[in-house]
Amino acid sequence: KIQLLEKKILDEKMIQEKSMEGSYEPMLKELLTENTIDTQVNVNDWKEAIIYGGKILEEEGTIDRTYTNSMVESVEKFGPYIVIAPHIALAHASSKDGVHKIGMSLITLDKGINFGNKENDPVYTVICLAAIDHNSHLKALSELVEALKEEQFNRLLRSSDKEGILQYIDKTGI
Repeated sequence: KIQLLEKKILDEKMIQEKSMEGSYEPMLKELLTENTIDTQVNVNDWKEAIIYGGKILEEEGTIDRTYTNSMVESVEKFGPYIVIAPHIALAHASSKDGVHKIGMSLITLDKGINFGNKENDPVYTVICLAAIDHNSHLKALSELVEALKEEQFNRLLRSSDKEGILQYIDKTGI
């Protein structure tokens, strides 16, 4: 599923590159920072996990509560499609629903939470993505997909080593 997501991102990116000249595409290390990563988060269910990740972005001024609610409503409406790989969920919603700027949060959970995706539950890492348009987040999302393919990064996520996660993102130049 990660490879399919990567292909989709790369295809979209190629199509959009011509129209994006001069626009800003932040790198993953600009979005996942000390303030937007939290580890060993204790939640009771998938809704609380998304709300927690959304709250981080709200505190950063990236989104408002409307977007957080929309991420939850998307899962309620469409099911656990956001569980993109074993143990990893990527929550998002429409950029029209209270997004002020591009942003991303990453939380690791102290215990696995089921989203209802038999193939990839339980989820231990929840990433919330806020995009302002269809293009500007593609670079960071592509870098995230690359990192998720790396065993070292996945070990860090499983160990909940916040400092190690930050160092990995910074060191790899992502």
